[in-house]
Amino acid sequence: MALSYEQVMALQAERIEAAHVEAVADMEAGRVANDADRVADAADRILVLDATRQALATRANRYFADLQQQPKGSQFGLSQDEVEIANASGLSEQEYAENRDRLRMMRATGRYRDQFTR
Repeated sequence: MALSYEQVMALQAERIEAAHVEAVADMEAGRVANDADRVADAADRILVLDATRQALATRANRYFADLQQQPKGSQFGLSQDEVEIANASGLSEQEYAENRDRLRMMRATGRYRDQFTR
């Protein structure tokens, strides 16, 4: 099965975070070793990664904004199933939609990862 756009964005966020951790470690190792070239190289990579992270966040925001503009089944963009879930859980449609959108954003930016065991 093809990856969803949310999964692609989450994978990108994970890749960026891993590279950022590596660059910070390289910069610290260069600082301790008094290696100016290593520090400068790592600092450059950190700046590029920060810009890439921001670009991914912008793209995620645009993607979710586009999703919200699509015609939906309720005032807050919920499907009929989501309306029923919101009602059964005691949440208003607005609260449910806000929580759903917050979770989507967190997944897309890597701040929340579903834990699956296989």
